[in-house]
Amino acid sequence: MAFLLFAGPGSPLRLLKLLLLVAVLPHLATAQAPAWRQAVLASGGISSITTSATDASGNVYVAGTYYNSPATFGATTLPCEGLQDAFIAKWSPATGQFVWAQRMGGNDGDFATALAVSGNTVYVTGVSNSYITYFGSLSVQTLSLGGSGTFIAKLTDLGSSASFVWAHGFQTSGGSANALVVAGSSLYLAGSFNGRLAMDGTTLLRDYDSVFGANAFVLKLTDAGTGAAPVWAQQAGGNRDDYAVALAVVGSDVYVAGNFTSGTATFGPFTLANADPVPTFPNPDVFVAKLTDAGASSSFGWVRRAGGTGYDYTTALAAVGPNLYVAGTFNSSTASFGNQTLATAGGHDAFVAKLVDAGPGADFQWAQRAGGPADERLRSLAVAGNRVYVAGSFQGTATFGSAALSRTSQGSYDGFVAYLPDAGASASFGWVQTAGGPAEDNARTLALLPAPNLLYVGGDASQPATFGALTPTTNAPYYTSFAATLGSAEALATVPAAATAATLLTYPNPAHGRATVVLPTTGGPATLTLFDALGRVVRTRLAPAAASAAATELDLTGLAPGVYALRVAAGGTTATTHLAVD
Repeated sequence: MAFLLFAGPGSPLRLLKLLLLVAVLPHLATAQAPAWRQAVLASGGISSITTSATDASGNVYVAGTYYNSPATFGATTLPCEGLQDAFIAKWSPATGQFVWAQRMGGNDGDFATALAVSGNTVYVTGVSNSYITYFGSLSVQTLSLGGSGTFIAKLTDLGSSASFVWAHGFQTSGGSANALVVAGSSLYLAGSFNGRLAMDGTTLLRDYDSVFGANAFVLKLTDAGTGAAPVWAQQAGGNRDDYAVALAVVGSDVYVAGNFTSGTATFGPFTLANADPVPTFPNPDVFVAKLTDAGASSSFGWVRRAGGTGYDYTTALAAVGPNLYVAGTFNSSTASFGNQTLATAGGHDAFVAKLVDAGPGADFQWAQRAGGPADERLRSLAVAGNRVYVAGSFQGTATFGSAALSRTSQGSYDGFVAYLPDAGASASFGWVQTAGGPAEDNARTLALLPAPNLLYVGGDASQPATFGALTPTTNAPYYTSFAATLGSAEALATVPAAATAATLLTYPNPAHGRATVVLPTTGGPATLTLFDALGRVVRTRLAPAAASAAATELDLTGLAPGVYALRVAAGGTTATTHLAVD
């Protein structure tokens, strides 16, 4: 399903112009980058958003870290009681404002690394260097035997506020939790550990192989309401640093991606060999592995390697059915992805690649590179159908596919968001959008709001960073968190030319309780359909035929605040816009 967005509330002429552009120049639609629609900077000290997730009402949940001094997210100011504290916050694209924020941390350095959302329940995980880590009125032990520990916590979103329900600490002599997925009452957690991995003091895994580093782990938990209990745990690796960084779950298939520096790394019955010929301290290579969740146990089904002799690593993984997408950074002169080979343009370049799970194995289908002579970092990935989006940072002049998609940074690093339509056996970049200023600016996380076709982008930026025509302001003296949205321009290409006769006006926008929709002139009745952010139908209405533009009311009673998509079908044409409900 394709959706078309207004440039702003109450702008029907903008919709008509976009529809006319599609009809006259359809070949330009996918090449035209979408515009930045919103951009907000947090206040206070140094902070950075590192992870995000969305709910069915179009809200965005973000988490990250702030340093040394308080940080302000909307009307909430969080104290900094350690060297670095972690935060979790709710951001509303409907209002462009932070709704609530919560602090997590102890007296040392604490970092949020991953989020997962199910209904009004939000799960967050991260890394703690504090012996005791606090979550509101809750506290857990997260450190033992030196080094870092990890945590997982559950919150209930109460609308304009949130409260912690439970928290658990994982003790290890050095490790991290980097990825989190929720599926019903099951939680999947992945990261790395050194020595042993214990949950609330109970040992789950022991690392007997890694003499100089850590092993990767994947852990399944069950949310029992007032706490979580471990179900099974798997580890992988060799005698050096090996760590999992990303997860994707499709039914009973659990996919994990990460990096291994061991000369050989073991994944159940499978072994991977590092491409770096230096046996003492090899550079990392990429791995993607499949686990089958059998309920109370699990087993590895296959594992694949990617990379070359240089420093290559992955940061993101997504799955759509059997199609897997992995993204990251490589600085090998050539990096292999199955039979696909990418050559670096210099420094570190970004990569995104596709595998297809064939059951007992998987094969790479395509791989794409982006970059230039300086460094690029690809940090996040979001996929909907065959639409693949990536985000990261670039320095100097970087090329995304064809020379027409070359961009030059304004400062040391600028943030970027790029789009690749997956054609099955191949892919190419369709557009790239950038943001930044003279200082360092980084896009670190993406979240897709499918129904209104908005892309949320989070990260950190410094004044005077620009997001297209937007120049957000802050009182933060250094870099601080940003929350921003992009419209999804490739959807324009799928709007039928017959729709150019339609004009559509919705007001007020944002609306509360009910909205008035001015329908296009048609010879027949019009069907109004309202979708939530997950594409689910939440309202329908049939309006009678009108010889001229006519107004009809749409009942919004009982809908949660958020961004919705309104589609009007009349006389063989369709038009879609977004409607914010407050």
